[in-house]
Amino acid sequence: DAVLATVQVTVDASTHRPARLRCTLSGETFETEPLILERRVWLSPGSSSFSVELTIAQPRLWWPWDHGDPDLHQLTVDILDDDSRLLDSACHSLGLRQIEMKDWTLKVNGHRVYARGANWVPPDLFPGRVREADYAALLNLARQANINLLRVWGGGLREKRAFYDLCDRLGILVWQEFPFACAFLARYPRSRDYLRIVEAEARAIIRDIRHHASLALWCGGNEFSPRRNAPLIGVLERAVAREDPDRPFLPASPALGDSHNWRVWHHFQPPSAYRRDEAAFASEFGLQAPPDVPTLRRFLPPEDLWPAGPSWSYHGAGLAKLQRYAGAFQASRASTFEGFVEASQRAQAYGIRIAIEHYRRRKASGCGGMAVWQLNEPWPAISWSLLDFYRQPKPAYGVVKRLYNPVLVSADFAPKRFRQGDLLECDIWLINDGSQSYTGCHLSVALQNGQR
Repeated sequence: DAVLATVQVTVDASTHRPARLRCTLSGETFETEPLILERRVWLSPGSSSFSVELTIAQPRLWWPWDHGDPDLHQLTVDILDDDSRLLDSACHSLGLRQIEMKDWTLKVNGHRVYARGANWVPPDLFPGRVREADYAALLNLARQANINLLRVWGGGLREKRAFYDLCDRLGILVWQEFPFACAFLARYPRSRDYLRIVEAEARAIIRDIRHHASLALWCGGNEFSPRRNAPLIGVLERAVAREDPDRPFLPASPALGDSHNWRVWHHFQPPSAYRRDEAAFASEFGLQAPPDVPTLRRFLPPEDLWPAGPSWSYHGAGLAKLQRYAGAFQASRASTFEGFVEASQRAQAYGIRIAIEHYRRRKASGCGGMAVWQLNEPWPAISWSLLDFYRQPKPAYGVVKRLYNPVLVSADFAPKRFRQGDLLECDIWLINDGSQSYTGCHLSVALQNGQR
């Protein structure tokens, strides 16, 4: 249906003068007749604000990629003098869409969107080195892996404009956290001066990126207590209410129903423990794995390669945990460098598979989605990432790509070592996250012999 778009324009002028304000709304990713509205205004020294209403008769909506086309409009605002000379101009890409979150379920334009997400960390320890091409390479890999949501982790940054522009165009939703993280047992300062700085920074961040269609929600930050940090949360919540009141705000993650499931890995529990997670949203989970052997040779000194020397720990490896989880996948090659890398990668892929299938089956019982930890890596490391620092995929990336397909067939059975003659009992789940129905389908189930 037709929609009324209200454009708020603020102009900073140095003198009194008449002017013409012209708003032009055109299609950026599609062809359409531009919608143009002009009005005369009077500029006073200092800041002047104006409101313009545009009636869009046939709006093209922005959708996440798995629910439709991420159609974008371009809004251009010009200030001209009486001789039609351009005094100033501003231009934004924008998408027309509604977004809401209730009980950890996202809805875009009234349609439920199940979040098949990943955590995004800064793509480089030196932010100044990151260019649009770097964002494009990583975000295209995310899209190819069927990811429809990225959680911009609170231990990182508000990313550069190119990141959000590309998410808009690719139809990838963004969960944006403010840069507060990991104050596990501490609390942030409560002084008036500190909170004033927080408010100014938060409002500037919001104003910078609020026009992006891909921006789905705000979150106070990562892994700190909202109760102990109530003054900080209050400032952030008020900043969102003032600058971007139509988007959801979460006080922190995890909180209010989402889980950072580190019972597997940090607490040494087996991957089958994921199947006991009843959280409404799983915003962190995963296992470490080293990158491929050629990548390890790029940043580990030869004398530390194998047996694993101190450089493994320096580059982030939890060796005791890697050895524990790799143990189930080691055979005759257990003592070799290549065999250990392969077994660790298989363990990561296996654990992530157990978790993803569990959370996707729980869609029917209230789970709103998940975000695997983590997509990318800011330095040459041995970590939980699906892509190493050089953007080479680990085997777990392929597992995520397959299991994040909008249409999934999942076999639910007890994860154990089956022997010849054992009876395998399982439930077969058919899960469709998209908006399209499929008819005339056929399902085949086959038991194949081979190594696990």
